[in-house]
Amino acid sequence: MNDFKYSSISKRPLNLKANLLLWLLGLTCAVVFTLVASYLMTRFIVNQAMKFEAERLGKHVSMMVRRNFFEGIWDSPSIPAAKAVYRKILFGKMLVDIEKVRALKVWAPRGVLVWSSINGKTEEKSSSAAFQKALGGSAEFRLVVPDFRHSDASHDHVHSGARVLNTFVPVWRPKADKGAAPDLIIEVYSEPSYLFEQKAFVQSRVWLIVGSGSLVGLLIVMGGLFWLGRVQHEEKLTREFLKSVVNDAADPVIFTDHEQKIGFWNPAAEAFYGYSTEEIIGKNIATIIPDERRKGNNAHASKVYESGLAASFEDARLKKDGTRVQMSMTLSPIKDSSGKVVAVAGVHKDLTDRVEAENQLRRNANFDALTDLPNRAMALDRLSQTLALAERDKRGAALLFVDLDRFKNVNDTLGHAAGDRVLVEASQRLKSCIRKSDTLALGEGDGLDEVVARFGGDEFLVILPDVKNVQDTEVVAKRILDVYSKPFVLEGQEFFLTASVGLALFPEDGKDPAALMQNADTALYQSKESKRNTYRFFNPEMNHQAVDRMHIESHLRRAVEMDEFLIYCQPVIDIQTNELVGAEALLRWNNPDLGFVRPDHFISIAEETGLIVAIGEWVMRNACGEAARWQNVGSAPLRVGVNISSRQIMGENFIEIVSGILRETGLPPECLELEITERLLMDDREGTIGVFTALAEMGTSLALDDFGTGYSSLSYLKKFPFNSLKIDRTFVRDVTTDSEDAALSTAITGMAHGLNLRVIGEGVETEEQLNFLREIGCDLVQGYYFAEPLSPPEFLEFQNNWTSRHGLAV
Repeated sequence: MNDFKYSSISKRPLNLKANLLLWLLGLTCAVVFTLVASYLMTRFIVNQAMKFEAERLGKHVSMMVRRNFFEGIWDSPSIPAAKAVYRKILFGKMLVDIEKVRALKVWAPRGVLVWSSINGKTEEKSSSAAFQKALGGSAEFRLVVPDFRHSDASHDHVHSGARVLNTFVPVWRPKADKGAAPDLIIEVYSEPSYLFEQKAFVQSRVWLIVGSGSLVGLLIVMGGLFWLGRVQHEEKLTREFLKSVVNDAADPVIFTDHEQKIGFWNPAAEAFYGYSTEEIIGKNIATIIPDERRKGNNAHASKVYESGLAASFEDARLKKDGTRVQMSMTLSPIKDSSGKVVAVAGVHKDLTDRVEAENQLRRNANFDALTDLPNRAMALDRLSQTLALAERDKRGAALLFVDLDRFKNVNDTLGHAAGDRVLVEASQRLKSCIRKSDTLALGEGDGLDEVVARFGGDEFLVILPDVKNVQDTEVVAKRILDVYSKPFVLEGQEFFLTASVGLALFPEDGKDPAALMQNADTALYQSKESKRNTYRFFNPEMNHQAVDRMHIESHLRRAVEMDEFLIYCQPVIDIQTNELVGAEALLRWNNPDLGFVRPDHFISIAEETGLIVAIGEWVMRNACGEAARWQNVGSAPLRVGVNISSRQIMGENFIEIVSGILRETGLPPECLELEITERLLMDDREGTIGVFTALAEMGTSLALDDFGTGYSSLSYLKKFPFNSLKIDRTFVRDVTTDSEDAALSTAITGMAHGLNLRVIGEGVETEEQLNFLREIGCDLVQGYYFAEPLSPPEFLEFQNNWTSRHGLAV
C-alpha cells in the first residue's frame, strides 16, 4: 500500500546488510587461513541449511494437517479431507518465506498410500529408506526428479525433468504420546531453495573454493545479495497482494493515524460514503461521524492504540449527502517493526438491511398486520404505562372495549376478504373518534396520547389517558356509536353494522390493567346483552353477574355427565275440541350446589359456550322417549315439541342425530315437532333451508316460536316449511287490556291461517285470554290455565284424568 506510509509488513532492520557483510568476511577469513576447517564449515553450513529448511517445511506441513484434519480422519483419511488439507497447505505457503509445495502424498504408517495429488492413484506401496526414517519420527528429505505430467492437484506444475525437494514429514494427532509412532506420513514435493539446488555443485567444487578464497568469497557475497533481493522482492509482492485485497474488498476500509486523519480510503469506501480519495485523504475521520457520536468513536480508537488489540462495535456514520447509516466497525491495529501501533485499519459494514429487518420484526410484534393498529401486546403495555402515569399524577383514565355487533354475518355471507375490508374501515372510523389520529405517540412532557388498538377479531380497545369526568368518556362512547351508524359499502351494496361499547374507569373500576380490562369486558357483555348498539359503564353488580356466570358455566359443563337435567311437559290443548294433542318439552336443571336454576339463567350461557349442542341432544332424546312411553300406555298419539338452537342446526350431522333418536326411541316422526326461534332464521343460509326441508321430508313438524319478538321478515314464512306458528306470551298476556296486542294477535292469526299454518297461543293464564284466542280462531293453546309444567309421571296422570270437564269452559 504505497499510498499509505504505514504497512502491516514490518520493515527489515537497517543493520541487516552490515550483519551479512560481517558474516561473509568471517567466512572468507576462515577459508583463507584453514583449508580443512573451511571445507568442513562449508559442508556443515550447507547441510544445516538443508536440514533447517526441511524441518521448517515439515513443521508447517504438520501444523496445517493437525489444524485441518478432524478427529475421525486419523484412522481412515478420506480423499476429500486430504484434498482440503492440501489446499490449506498450498494457501499457507503463499504467505510465508518458504518453498512452495507442488504435490502431496498421504501415507498410512503401514506404507499404504491413502491419497496422491499427482495422479489420484492409491495403489503404491512405500518402503524407501526415507519413509522408514520418517516412521522413526524425523523429517527426511532428498532431491528427486519426479514425473508430474499426470498431476491434477497443482495449478503450477513443475516442468518435466526438474529436480524437486522430496520430504517425508511424520505427523502425530493432537495430544499424542511422546515417542509414539506417527499417525500419518506426508510426502511433500516442493520447489527446492537455492542452497538445495547448489548442494551438489558446492560439494563437488569445494576444493576449487578452498584454492581460490577470493572467488569463494565473491560467490558467497553474490549468494547473500541474491537472498536479500529475494526477501525484498517477496516483501514487495506481499505488500502488493495486501493492497489488492484491501482495494478489492466489498466493504469500506479506512486507515487513520494517531491524529485520526485518514491516510487510506479504498474504492468501496469511496462508493459508499460518496467522497473521492482526493477529497478525503488527510481529513479527520470525524467528517463521516455524526457530532454526538464522535466522542465514542475516539474512545474506541484510543483503546486500540493503548491495548494493541482489535475492537468491534456498531455506530452511526454519515454519507456525503447527509444520509445517516448504521454501520458495524472493526478497528485493527497496524504495528511497526518494534510492535508499536502506528495506525488503525477500520473495516466498515453496512447494517441498513439488518436494521430495517429488525424494525419490521419489531413492528410486526407490536402492530396488527391488517388494520395497522397496535395489537394486544402493545395495547397492554401502553395501558400499564397510562395507569402508572395516571396514578402518579392523581388523574383519571378510561378503558373502552368496542365490539362490532353481528360481524360474523359479514364473514359468513360476504366472505372473509370482505370482512377484512370492513375491519379496516371500522378501525379508521374508530381512530377518528379520538382527539389525535396518531395513536401511540408520546405527547409533550411524559404524558401519553389516546390509544386505539385491535384487541382481536372484531374487538377493539380504546385507552383515554386523561379523563377529568365521566362525561368526557361518555362523549367518546357516543361518538363511536355515531360513526358506526353510517352504512358500510361493499361491492356496491350498503349494509349497516352497529357496535357495543363497555367502559371502565380508573381508579374506580380497577387500579391495575388486569382488573380494568376484566371490568370493561364485563360492561361490554352487558351492552351486548341489553340491546346492542349501545354503551354500558361497569358497576359492581355486573362483576357479581359475571362471577355468577362463570360459576354457572363451571357446573353446566358437568351437568349432562352428572345427570342433573330434567324434562318437564307443558300440555297443549286443541281449543276447539278440548282434546289433549301434545306437550312442549321444557328443560329444568337441578344442581346439588345451585339448586333449581332457571332456564333464562343458563340457556344463554350454554349457547355461548357451545354446550347447548350436547344439552339439546339430551333433551330431544329424553323428550322422544317420554312421548313413545305415552303411546305405550294406550293413549292416542301425542305430539311432543322440542326447542332447538342455531348451534344444533349448524352442526354437520343434525339430520342424522334426529333420525337416529327417532329410530332409537321408536317415536313416529309425525309425533315430533321442532320449535325454532326467529333469531335462528336471521342467518338465512342456504344450508339452514336445506336442513329444514330434510326435516320436513322426514315427517317431523316445524313450529316458529316467539313470532313477532325478533327481526324476522314475513318472507321467512314462505321460505321455510313451517307447520305451526306460536304467538308469544308477551302478546297473549295483555290481549284483553291492550288493543295493540289484541290487534297484533288477530293479525298474526289471520296471516298464519292464510299460509295454512296452525296457530298456537302461549302463556294462557286466564279464561278471558282463552276466550279471546278462541274468538280470533287460534287452533292450539298452552299455559298455566291448564297446568303448570309437569314431570313425566305427573303428565301421565294429567293425561289419564283429562276430560272435557277439566278443559274449556263453554
